[in-house]
Amino acid sequence: MLPWTKNSRSLPRFIASRLYIALFVITLAWGILATQSYHFALDDTAEFYLIEDAENALFFMSRGLGHDFVNSEFRQSYLTIEQLPADIKATVKATMPPVNQAVFIASPLYDSYVLPYSPSGETADIYVVHRFAKDDSINILPYQLLIGLLAFFALALVVKFVVTRIGQQTQLMASKISRLTSASNGPESPLVFADYQYAFNVIEQYYQAQHQALSREKDFASFLSHELRQPLARMTNNLSLLDQIDQLPLRSLAIIADMKLTNKALSQLTTMVLQLWQNSTEHKTSVEFTALLTEHIRLFDETRLTIDTQIVASPVTILANVNMVALLLKQLLQNSKQYAATKVLIELSARQLKISNDVRAGSIETLSEDSQTHGYGIGLVMVDKACQQLDWQWQQSAENNLFSVTVNFSRARG
Repeated sequence: MLPWTKNSRSLPRFIASRLYIALFVITLAWGILATQSYHFALDDTAEFYLIEDAENALFFMSRGLGHDFVNSEFRQSYLTIEQLPADIKATVKATMPPVNQAVFIASPLYDSYVLPYSPSGETADIYVVHRFAKDDSINILPYQLLIGLLAFFALALVVKFVVTRIGQQTQLMASKISRLTSASNGPESPLVFADYQYAFNVIEQYYQAQHQALSREKDFASFLSHELRQPLARMTNNLSLLDQIDQLPLRSLAIIADMKLTNKALSQLTTMVLQLWQNSTEHKTSVEFTALLTEHIRLFDETRLTIDTQIVASPVTILANVNMVALLLKQLLQNSKQYAATKVLIELSARQLKISNDVRAGSIETLSEDSQTHGYGIGLVMVDKACQQLDWQWQQSAENNLFSVTVNFSRARG
């Protein structure tokens, strides 16, 4: 099954719904058109035979025979309006149809066609009537409905076949895409639609390029790990050897202590940076985010700035890589410290962290440009990378001489 989102649509269902609606409209239009065509054809046919009967009646009259010589069960001829059947006479008198033009008259018992006829086209010489009992008339509506329904279901089967085929190909392409990220290499049916095959080829090429880039990145991270950890390890060993020497000048003790702190900080930073570039999502633990933030704020040694904190009362606990979260907090606080003019505002709610700092008047535009090009300091590049690793959302804003970075960690709270 494809992983549909709340607002996404299934392509086969979308196509099917539109085709079924179009099919219904076409069938309905065909039914209406067929009915109207039937009646138009019936009117034209009736008028043709009415004129023929009128001419025959006048012919027989000219030969001394009565006008009713052409009469039959459904066909009658009359010389005046007054001779017409009562139900027809009233309508003819009321409407006075033109000469040589047939009219249709419906009554409860009969359907009738009436033609006032005159060879000269002036006053009617004879009235010819074709009357059909309603009980004897064929009702074509059931036949039209039957034909329409049969056509609808036949076309619906065709639509279902087409939509099913599209659905199968969509599922097949989804399966092929999922196999790109797995080690499965079993046989698989080919895509029969050229458009789907083209789309899959584009996705495959993109994935291969991404995979190659990731492989190069991992190789670089491994190389960097070796090149950084080795000198740091030697420095740690040398500092340990210095601790074993008793006769050191007092002045050197403070220097050695500072070197230890620097070495520890470099080791931690190296570990966190390597985790960034190794795409490590492992080692998730329950992190007391409030306590971790408070600890970083406590180490935020800056006397020239005013630090204002607004932290939610209840502890905020998340599931994440603690080293990655620590790196993120460190970079956010360092950025605000580096670029702040007079104050830093730290706001922590149940689902997001916002760190803001004021900047010198007129420099907000420069900061906005720098944040997009050089990362407002390389720190925001690392913030972006850390948020990607943690699967968190972040955004930056700059207005009214206030630069802000907001990190949303709601996903880590479940």
